[in-house]
Amino acid sequence: MTDRTCSTCNYKFAFPSRLKNHLQIATHCKKTNEEIDLFFSNITNTDTNIATNNNIIYKCLKCNNTYINKYTLKKHQTISKCANTNQPNTSSNSQPPTTPQQPTTLPLTTANINNLINNNTTNNNNNNINITNNLTNNNLTINNIIQHIYPFGFEKLPNISKEEMKKLLLSGDKGVVEIIKLVYEQEENKNFYKINMKNNNISYLNDKYKLGICQENEMKATLYRNCISLPNDMLVICKDLLTTDEILFINSNNKSISEKIKEEIYDNGLKNIINTQLIYNSKTTKKNLDKYINSLSLNPMIKQDAINNIEDVMNIAENTRQEFTPYLSLMQINKKLGDPILSPELTNTVTHNDFCMKKFEDTKYKKYWDKRKKDETKIVMSLTTKTLGDIIELDNRLNKIENKMNKMEYIHKDITFNNDLDKVEVASDYVITNRKQKKIENDIANMNDLRHFIELENN
Repeated sequence: MTDRTCSTCNYKFAFPSRLKNHLQIATHCKKTNEEIDLFFSNITNTDTNIATNNNIIYKCLKCNNTYINKYTLKKHQTISKCANTNQPNTSSNSQPPTTPQQPTTLPLTTANINNLINNNTTNNNNNNINITNNLTNNNLTINNIIQHIYPFGFEKLPNISKEEMKKLLLSGDKGVVEIIKLVYEQEENKNFYKINMKNNNISYLNDKYKLGICQENEMKATLYRNCISLPNDMLVICKDLLTTDEILFINSNNKSISEKIKEEIYDNGLKNIINTQLIYNSKTTKKNLDKYINSLSLNPMIKQDAINNIEDVMNIAENTRQEFTPYLSLMQINKKLGDPILSPELTNTVTHNDFCMKKFEDTKYKKYWDKRKKDETKIVMSLTTKTLGDIIELDNRLNKIENKMNKMEYIHKDITFNNDLDKVEVASDYVITNRKQKKIENDIANMNDLRHFIELENN
């Protein structure tokens, strides 16, 4: 069916919802929400046009309900109130029985088609429920058992809006715990269990879609990683809704999690999430996992979907990694603004003399870095292709510059012509970048020397 096939990669999914999820997150096939809605809208219109190519719509002459074929009309005439064709006659002369109703051809108008669909939906409601409840897909009952389960450590993000993601991300540590809770409350992410609560072994679905065994400490380590990676994934998804200050707050909170998670976050939230899953859901999870693993061996399509699930999660992780990588490097910024390490205004001699003769606010050192901060901010924030990495790295650099300026202001108070200035304080980012630039230049020079030597040998 066209509503299950990706128009870009031509992969056919088991359900339209799986195709929609694929279009939202797959790197090479990704579409905007508007494009996805238009895609499915065009398919719906196509299906409607196909349906209206039928020549006959069948109509009951008693109740005027319409049906898609004569068999549904006949069933209606058999089991509904319209089935009693011989009504009691109070007159003395009995009337002959009426002849069976014949199908009536109706014009194929939009109103008739909608009426047909609504009537069929209503009259066949009970039958549809029975059919749906009995449908199975390789031992997976669609209504009762989930279609797919994501491996532990490759969980699907919670099905919430960008606005809800933003609210959670701005809630600090509590928001992070709530994110993990939402993740593991999803049926698709119920991927671990413990049958014997006295045993330390925890069974889980690994990335090979086999059952693995781990201890609680190993599970904690994966949850720690999720506490950092999942909020970062969500930050990338809803970044367009966030201000620069909100992005920096969320990033700062996510960075601090790794330092305090073992003492605070695990005991105050994650441990309860694990225990809830193990105590109340283990039997059901084991049953679902056993059936799911069995279905993978029986149905190649389900197995391919499972592989695609991991690829989708890994694509999201790669997209997050790229988003946290600066588009514009400090080396490129130095090419525009100059390398502070090589600036004549920041040499020891100039800075020492300046410090002895002027207030700190009037020194070349302070004026240089005040201007540098404004210039770098303007360059980065005006980038149309800037990433979260550009914003975060810029903020980190500005903070380091501020720290060095505070240190130099403290030195300025005690500086005299008789005291030597040990060094001019410069943020470490510029020192490291200067060393990288020198290495590149040296490598180029060595390559040129080698090329020149080979040419001389050949001659």
